[in-house]
Amino acid sequence: MRRGVSLPELLVASSLLAVIGLVTTILYGNAMGTIQFTTSRSDTKQILRQALNRLTTLLQTAYIPTLPGANSCYEKPLAPYPSGANATDPLAAKGPGCNSFLFYTPVDLLDPNALAAPPASQQIRLFEIRLQESLEVDRSQNGGQALILRTLVLQERGLPVTFGVPPFPLINGRLRVLARRLSDLRFTRLSGFGLQIRLEAQSRQRTLTAKGATVLTNRLDGKVYFPVLIH
Repeated sequence: MRRGVSLPELLVASSLLAVIGLVTTILYGNAMGTIQFTTSRSDTKQILRQALNRLTTLLQTAYIPTLPGANSCYEKPLAPYPSGANATDPLAAKGPGCNSFLFYTPVDLLDPNALAAPPASQQIRLFEIRLQESLEVDRSQNGGQALILRTLVLQERGLPVTFGVPPFPLINGRLRVLARRLSDLRFTRLSGFGLQIRLEAQSRQRTLTAKGATVLTNRLDGKVYFPVLIH
């Protein structure tokens, strides 16, 4: 005669199935979380690479303008400066650097077809690269620590009569977004006509010791040496 399943055996089997289901759910959740955070960090690094490439392309058009007193392709950055920056020399190599850069170029960097324009139609322009202080909303916060998200812009300013003598007024409507979701940007001066660029962007990283995720700061450095045309 065929024997049926007893109640104790049924309870043991149900308990085993419950344990297996719980373990499977935990492993699946951890795997999906790891994939999510890995993707987030990869996207952040891509943002940094694209921002650095754009900055390098823009800054390589810089040149010494035909203005009275001009001896450089860039001006002293305009305030406000980051905390700790030297107001007398914000780009000092031994300082924390500046989050903006003001440079001259013969190219209208806000016109996508400007590089193809004949040299005769080019004129002196003054552009500012600045990381805005206002923060974007972190929609991925989900109860945790908010990421620092700022927007990097390129904006045109009016030319001075004499090099190094403000004001450099903003020209309304002459602005372009270069990158989003950056946490910090610093320019520092190198010897000669060089510039050190440091970009930072934040992402989330899951840890084994802490619940949820911690904020990870990703960093990318670059250098630009200006191909200056001296008139």
